[in-house]
Amino acid sequence: MRDAPRQTGLVTTADPIDDAELRQRTEKWFVRRGVPHFIDRYSASEDVFTRAWPVLTFFFVLEAVSEVSEDLPTWANVAAVISGVGLVVVTLALLNRARGRPWYRRPDTIGPLELAAFVLVPPLLPLVFGLDTDTAVATILFNLIVLLVVYVVVSYGLLPMTAWAVAQLFRQFANVANLMIRALPLLLIFTMFMFVNAEMWKVATDIPGDFYAAAIVLIVVTGSLFMAIRLPQEVRSAGSFDSWSEVGEHLAGTPLEGMGVDGLVDPPVTPTQRRRSRLNVGLLFFTAQSIQIAFVTVAIFVFYVVLGILVVRPDTIAFWTGGQSPGVVAEFTMWDNDIIVTGALLRCAAFIAAVAGLQFTISALTDTTYRKEFVDENTAAMRTNFAVRAVYLARFARPGRRSEEV
Repeated sequence: MRDAPRQTGLVTTADPIDDAELRQRTEKWFVRRGVPHFIDRYSASEDVFTRAWPVLTFFFVLEAVSEVSEDLPTWANVAAVISGVGLVVVTLALLNRARGRPWYRRPDTIGPLELAAFVLVPPLLPLVFGLDTDTAVATILFNLIVLLVVYVVVSYGLLPMTAWAVAQLFRQFANVANLMIRALPLLLIFTMFMFVNAEMWKVATDIPGDFYAAAIVLIVVTGSLFMAIRLPQEVRSAGSFDSWSEVGEHLAGTPLEGMGVDGLVDPPVTPTQRRRSRLNVGLLFFTAQSIQIAFVTVAIFVFYVVLGILVVRPDTIAFWTGGQSPGVVAEFTMWDNDIIVTGALLRCAAFIAAVAGLQFTISALTDTTYRKEFVDENTAAMRTNFAVRAVYLARFARPGRRSEEV
């Protein structure tokens, strides 16, 4: 994080507060909540790749010492490892000196120079030790892919975002369970006819594996697109406040809880969110709702697997599927009865669960009866993020032009 307050276009009569420790705690709180793009002047060089430094170093070292080959004599392999380690140390030292830092210090900024070294330096070893140029080119392409993946994962906080969404599911477990119980009768009526239908089993077992997977993906993508279409409306609703006193009501349990909103002029006026910031918030909404839907879908899948084990015997499955083998996956004994889990049962249950998950998604997002349990809790949590962002920008940023987000 940064050591000095940054500037924004926020309009307020309150003087900025110079409290670096509190500001940094707030910025770390944004990261843990999965909204790192709420950080003012969020940049790739200072915030993204510096957090990814351990991962980048791991790949750099791994590639630098990986030129051991059975085709080379022992001395050459030892030299390759020593050269690789030396290459890491020398590269870090040179980059630090070029930036005016002590040679041994961990970089506090990672810009084009460091990224170019990460991409281009490891491929030098295959060339030095006489290996083909294809290895060097493959290493360069691999490093570019690593940089892209690391940037997306770290920039948008995908790992803390997912952890927060899972924790949110457990915090809202009673609401999600209540919603599932209320929606279950309709889902069961809709899906039970599919489950006891011979044609459903025949279709599920006859579909080639690739087409079956494509059908499941199509159902998931359809539900995801439906959620994505509604996300802008949810984000706008969560980020709108009528007064600073309303903002203050959402600060409980946050790093800015005791700061208050005294001296801030109504209505709250914060800089318009940039595209990547809006995308960050949308991803958080999407992730939280997707995990809830996945929980319900998995519960339905488990229900039909258990029901199928109890009431649909392998002979019945073979009859329904035209004599095809149901494919025994597992078999054990319970209460002196054989319990048989078949591949046909798993396929049919997964397909029905995917369809039920799609229906649940549509109902939860459109039916006002379900929206309170499904959406409102996530919206309330997101409003807390927006409230902290508003106060953070008002208290810690100085008036002026904002830099571009990354």
